[in-house]
Amino acid sequence: MSEQNGHYVWKDKEFVRKYIEDFRGAIPYAVDQIEVMLDAINASTKGVKNFADLGCGNGILAGAILLKYPEAYGTLVDFYEPVLSEAKQQLLDHVSNLNFVTADLMEPSWVKSVKKNIPFDVIVSGFTIHHFPDKRKKALYAEILKMLKPGGIFINIEQVSSESNILSVMADNAIIESLKEYHKKRGMDKSKAAIRKEYIEEFSSEGNILASCKAQMKWLRDIGFTEVSVFFKAYVGVVFGGIKPKANKKK
Repeated sequence: MSEQNGHYVWKDKEFVRKYIEDFRGAIPYAVDQIEVMLDAINASTKGVKNFADLGCGNGILAGAILLKYPEAYGTLVDFYEPVLSEAKQQLLDHVSNLNFVTADLMEPSWVKSVKKNIPFDVIVSGFTIHHFPDKRKKALYAEILKMLKPGGIFINIEQVSSESNILSVMADNAIIESLKEYHKKRGMDKSKAAIRKEYIEEFSSEGNILASCKAQMKWLRDIGFTEVSVFFKAYVGVVFGGIKPKANKKK
């Protein structure tokens, strides 16, 4: 599978259903990642009036932001309409404050679909950008910077490439243990071997184009983000981002 075609596996209805229902909820430290995202937003801004969630999936990140900032207006972007429909259902209490946009972040033309809503105070993304080739990652980060208001923050909850073999093993073991417990609570007592074959191998091989955290932080700095930071890291799950510089005051 080519790098670009790997991204489009996420238009496979069954593949997406399996990921959301059977895998997403078992990601280690998922709750911690979201809490850190909210902490970073709180530390960088006095409030959130306008935000975007790129590759929103079922709306989990947008929902967390709206719980803390219920008056905020959100733009949720995904290229798979059934996923956006699921997000609408999950966020029914806030739907009047939301704009759901069907657009492919792989294509630069997605910018036009949200143009009326910019600039954003906050832009977040969760487990989406690692499906893109590195060249597209860099271009997308540049597009995000342009869409932020001065002082606005971008936060990416993401899977990155492992720095060592031992870290890869630790990451796999952690997700297998988490998946086993997750499925056990749902009445499915699967073996670790079955979980590895059914979930780890499938979701690790389909569409993942991982880049190191170090490289991506350099890209953000080179593009023009300031205060680029790793806010949280556990195994290969990272929360990182940066801030758009505030405009220089005229003398």
